[in-house]
Amino acid sequence: MLPWKRAYSLVQKKEHSGIISIAKTAERAPIFNWVGPLASSQTFFYKLKKNTNLKMNNLNDAKQFSLAIVRGDIYESIVKKVGFESGKNLLAIGDEMQYMHLFLNSKIDLILGSEYTIGYQLSPFGYSEDDIVKLQELPIPEIAGNYIAFNKSVPKYIVERFNKEYVKLKIKDNFAAYKSRYKL
Repeated sequence: MLPWKRAYSLVQKKEHSGIISIAKTAERAPIFNWVGPLASSQTFFYKLKKNTNLKMNNLNDAKQFSLAIVRGDIYESIVKKVGFESGKNLLAIGDEMQYMHLFLNSKIDLILGSEYTIGYQLSPFGYSEDDIVKLQELPIPEIAGNYIAFNKSVPKYIVERFNKEYVKLKIKDNFAAYKSRYKL
């Protein structure tokens, strides 16, 4: 496990490497060889349930609150399009554990998450989905799901084998056994 920005940089430079999971975008598509999509779900802004003063009626309302994200993550550019600004209402930090700590201690107002992973994000801190409120969806049409991405140096037959096994797992139960690990 590495900080996102370092992992993303290394997988581009280091031969025979890969990264899991990574959002596939038009910009990233030619950089890697892809396996997936592993999962695809909507992304939402969440607040703490105890934060009763925070109201959000539409996406435009989001920018009046503070948000933390992982530095270099795909969401950094997306939330900036919504109106978040570094140093004003957006804090980009090294890893998810740091921003979750800030959020759960009411140092920031919002976090981003999906219905697949939000419970998993909260559980190491002793929190559950009952402690948060799902607010507005963050539309992300530029993301085509999360994938495994391999450095272009990985032999084609290995990527093809991963893709064949991926298809087998998808046919078997649409990854139910793996998805259930995130639903705590």
